[in-house]
Formats: sequence, structure tokens, C-alpha cells
Amino acid sequence: MAVIAPPIPTSATSEFSSAERSLFSAKAGKVSLAIRSVGDATEVTSVNSTNRGYNTASLQLESKFLRADFNLTEIESNHLTRHGPSPIRWAGSKRYVVAGLSDAIRESNLHYVEPFAGSAALFFGARPNSATLGDLNGKLINFYKRLREGAKELHAGMSGLSRDVETYNRIRKKFNEGSGNSLEAAIQFAYLNRNCFNGIWRTNQRGEFNVPFSKNSRSEYPSEEHYQKSAENLKRAKLYCSDFRKLIEQNAKKDCILFVDPPYFSGSERIFIEYGSECFKKNDLDDLVYLLHKANRNGARIIFTYHNDKSVADKFPGWLKGKISVTRNVGGFSGSRKGASELLITNWQPALRCLPC
Repeated sequence: MAVIAPPIPTSATSEFSSAERSLFSAKAGKVSLAIRSVGDATEVTSVNSTNRGYNTASLQLESKFLRADFNLTEIESNHLTRHGPSPIRWAGSKRYVVAGLSDAIRESNLHYVEPFAGSAALFFGARPNSATLGDLNGKLINFYKRLREGAKELHAGMSGLSRDVETYNRIRKKFNEGSGNSLEAAIQFAYLNRNCFNGIWRTNQRGEFNVPFSKNSRSEYPSEEHYQKSAENLKRAKLYCSDFRKLIEQNAKKDCILFVDPPYFSGSERIFIEYGSECFKKNDLDDLVYLLHKANRNGARIIFTYHNDKSVADKFPGWLKGKISVTRNVGGFSGSRKGASELLITNWQPALRCLPC
């Protein structure tokens, strides 16, 4: 992971190639800036910009590289990596809210609980001292466990496989035939994740991964260093292949932060259909709402993100509410991305203060 070594006195200029730039957050006194880049489009958002006695940053942004000229007393850099904090791609990932929430979570020193882990982007960004991560996808949890135990071997195994459609189809067949509970399965998972169409995880009714090879654009692999740092973070986490109900019941207690980002259900429509046969249904949403209110009574700090649906917001009277910007694919094609807003519902004031303006 390439980072600027803090502190940087008075004035600093930093340049990063387009291959490296993805997510960067800089903080100086009372001023925080979050800079994100997707393709050639770069967005700058100000976070917590009380700006008392501090100069804001002067930013020069160009399409082939990111150049930032800072005129600040001191800068602390956090999470500059071409892949964002997570070692995998995942539908619905909250990698672009990481910059705002990660510092607040880390500084709280509370136990972090995430029952719908997915890419666990917020966990990898916040780097909490202790955590509990769960997901119903056993092959995802196996990947995290094997990464924690042997990042170097996993990365070498993934990198040693050819990136072509014949190899991809062979690996996918082996992956679907295997138990999903081995180092080989984790290597296959990582390879498929980086070479499949749009980074989608989708299964058929038999539970078989069925996403095709990406012929046009494939994600660059994270570096071995990225894997090693992810493994160090995972050593502070307990990992479970678990239904969200059990994980929340057993872990959402006083002195914890519960981050909940489930697949989305609205009426008879699945908003996010990039997962698989085990989709999130209305009874799941009802159970989740009940458990979040119970966790609130137990003293847990809760951050809940969901499709911008008033009927869902109304289920949490008296809670703090905000909106976050996300990018979604239309029809599954990366060229058809569009902006959207999602709800952030919380009982923890620092979560709202960390949202981009």
C-alpha cells in the first residue's frame, strides 16, 4: 500500500499514477478531505470542515494522475491504495464511506461487529482492535480465514494462474465441485473474484457460482503487501459463517459498534440482485429491524445502511438519519453506472458527523 508518510510540514505535493489512485483521506487539524477516483472521474468531498484557523487544501486534479498541493500545517494520510482497503471486490461495497467512518470507529476503541461482511471494506479501513465478522457465504469466510493464515501462499497461488477464459472456466468448475473449505478453494475464490464479470458474486439455484469471465476489463490484483496487511487486520477478528440473526443476538451488546449493510429488499423487488439464490426477503428485513431495536436497548452503537426507502426509515422513529452517495450498475454493465443515495440510520452521533457534506 502506497502512503504518504505523516507528518508533512506546511506545504506538500504528492503525485500518484492512475494505477495507484483510488481512495485517499487527508486530515489536518479541524479540516478533513476525502478524495476518491473512479476511472478518470475524481470527486472531492469535504468532511467535518469546521475550518477554524486552518487553510483548506488547494487541489489540482488531472485525468492521468492525481496531483494534490496541500497548504496545511500537518497531514495524516490514510488508506491510499489502488484497490481501496478490502482485498476483494464485492457488490454493494461501502468503500467510499470508509474515509468518513473509519477514524471515528477506530478512535472509539469499541468492539466492531459486522454480520453481512461482504468485502468488509469498513473493517479493513477502520482497523479496529477487535472485531467479529460474519457472512452466510461460507466460501467468502473460508477466503478470509486462509488469507489470515497464509497471505503469501494465497497471493502466489492466485497470481500463478493464467488470466484467460479457458483457465477461468476450468477454475470455476473446480470451485463449484469442491467443498469450499481449503487453501485451494480460497485461491480459486480470489482468482474468480478478480477475473469475473464486474466482480459480481452470483449463484444459481444449486448454489453454484455462475458469473462469466470478464473479457473486456479485469481488475488488477492487489499486491502481496496488500494481502499481508489485510491478514494482519484479520488476526484481530473472529470469523463466522453465520446467519445474521445468530451473529447479532450473540455479539451486539454494550460497548460494541454494529455495522449492518444487508442486501436490499423493497416490496416484491430485490434492489440488489448481484448475490445469488439466498436473497434477502421481507421476513429477513423484519427480523433485522427487530434485532436492531433490541441491540439498541442493549446499548450497542448501530450504523445501518439501506436502500433509500421511506417505509424503512419510518421503522426507526427517533433515530438519527442521513444519506450516503453510492454508484450502482444498471443491467450489470460497468459502463451503465449511475449515482444513487442510500439511507444511513444510526443511534450513534459520530456516524452522522463523519458523512460527506
